[in-house]
Amino acid sequence: MRSMITILTIIGIVAFLAGPGIAANEEDWFEKGLKLISQQRFDEAIKAFSTAIEIIPRDYQAYNYRGVARALNGDFDRAIADYDKALQIRPRYAEAHNNRGFARTQKGDLQGALNDYSRALEINPFFVDAYNNQAWILATTDDKRYRNGAKAIMLAQKAVELKPDVASFDTLAAAYAAVGNFEAATDTQKKAIQKLLQADQTSEVPKYMVHLNTYRSGQSLLINYSTAYKAPETKNLMVSLKTKTKPAHPSKTGKNVTAVKTKVSSQPSKPLPYTIQVSAFRDPKISYRVAKKLLTKGDQAFTCPVRISGKGKWHRVYIGNYKTYEEAKIAAAGLKKRNFRYVSIAKKPYAVQVGLVSSEKEVQNLKSSLHAKGYMAYSLPAGAMQSQTRILIGAYESKEAAANLTNQLQKDGFNAKILPR
Repeated sequence: MRSMITILTIIGIVAFLAGPGIAANEEDWFEKGLKLISQQRFDEAIKAFSTAIEIIPRDYQAYNYRGVARALNGDFDRAIADYDKALQIRPRYAEAHNNRGFARTQKGDLQGALNDYSRALEINPFFVDAYNNQAWILATTDDKRYRNGAKAIMLAQKAVELKPDVASFDTLAAAYAAVGNFEAATDTQKKAIQKLLQADQTSEVPKYMVHLNTYRSGQSLLINYSTAYKAPETKNLMVSLKTKTKPAHPSKTGKNVTAVKTKVSSQPSKPLPYTIQVSAFRDPKISYRVAKKLLTKGDQAFTCPVRISGKGKWHRVYIGNYKTYEEAKIAAAGLKKRNFRYVSIAKKPYAVQVGLVSSEKEVQNLKSSLHAKGYMAYSLPAGAMQSQTRILIGAYESKEAAANLTNQLQKDGFNAKILPR
């Protein structure tokens, strides 16, 4: 039986992402729980998330993922209880609705599951898993009260439009078969299998061939969810924790640029005061590691040390540099779609500049020197001609807030000064 397109797609979340100002111990336990799920050590994952919840009782993400671990462990009642708690804390939490829908499906509560998937789509109209999950039930249940092939086709087509992968084509094929269009079902199932072959996932082909042969014989899938449906094998539910594909760089214009001798300002021609905070850690090594991993994905990530009254020194992780709040808002929406745990737009118009260089080699040399002293720098073009590069550290609301970092850099031998970003 084909595994449902379900809860663990959201495990594709980058495991290290965390919310601003979240306690370090809770952060460690949450990360540990995600790693344990990826290793299929579900009992240990449940304990890790439980510890995270003890530290921060209203961490809805920890409740959600403890529910995931319990569902994969076959404990659907307690999984549903965890999703209920997550939704009590954050009612507009599409992932928890989708996950609860999966658990309810395993218990044969199709009406409850369909309601959950519908609610998930109301909150997030781009939620591929919810489209697939709802369409799958409507296309495959043997209960006439819920079987609706036409609606399943509509939902599955939307899923294919958003993400034309194996799961979406498999769902669409089942939907076509549900209305008796076996030619379309067969052709669509072949596309699903072709996707597997292209991805070199030949071990997965046999179960998809079962569906193909069913449609070739002029039959649709019929599942009795109330008595006969068994949760898919864990190994079929697990998805990779690999990070998403690195975005392509914008294409070059190809225009010839005439070299012009000009004085280049050490400040940007257009300020970039906005950025997006995605996590914070007490340990600077963890903060650095998180930012470096984001950089490998193509995100403009950097860290910023900051002293928080009553909480001591923290190391925040930011992504991006934006001219306007609207630009930052668009970027933040993209991060949320990528399932970042927390996304917070911040106006940080100042940074500490430690260099103004003219070549990539100089950029790398200065960044390496800073790294050796425990600093993570980022670079921005300087002036309208962008012929030089500014090497910056941090992002702050005011010059006063950046003063401690500036003083420490100067003590470490760097020519540091506070300037607009």
